[in-house]
Amino acid sequence: MLHAIVPIASEAWAALAARKLVLEEAELSLNQIAIKRKRCRTRLARLVRLSWLSPDITRAIVKGGISIDLSSSQLLAADLPTAWGDQRIALTRG
Repeated sequence: MLHAIVPIASEAWAALAARKLVLEEAELSLNQIAIKRKRCRTRLARLVRLSWLSPDITRAIVKGGISIDLSSSQLLAADLPTAWGDQRIALTRG
């Protein structure tokens, strides 16, 4: 299970860094930030979206205390709801 947690935790940290970057460059569009930082716009957008996960879900992912059946790429591509309670339901349904 640890081998599955590490990439997801890594993506959670990358998501927080992406959000920080976007907030620091608030005058630029996401596309402009991606070009300026030589990053993939699609991945940057997915990371920013992931950064809005419920804090308790993010904490559980980083600590390895969440049991979700998703790879890091599936989590990045997931169309999760914005409401934190709905995120919990979506990620733990199974």
